[in-house]
Amino acid sequence: MDIALIQTIWTLVIAALFVAVVIWAFGGKRKKSFEEAGNIPLEEDGDDIHG
Repeated sequence: MDIALIQTIWTLVIAALFVAVVIWAFGGKRKKSFEEAGNIPLEEDGDDIHG
């Protein structure tokens, strides 16, 4: 196997994985859970460091 062929296959595999992660992250099924997780820092829990 030529090194150029291996590099081409590896590039295609990484590109496919990247597209899969983007589709997973921006899929509509997880929107609500991501919004809830994003609001966690804004919630008050009563454990204020400053008294």
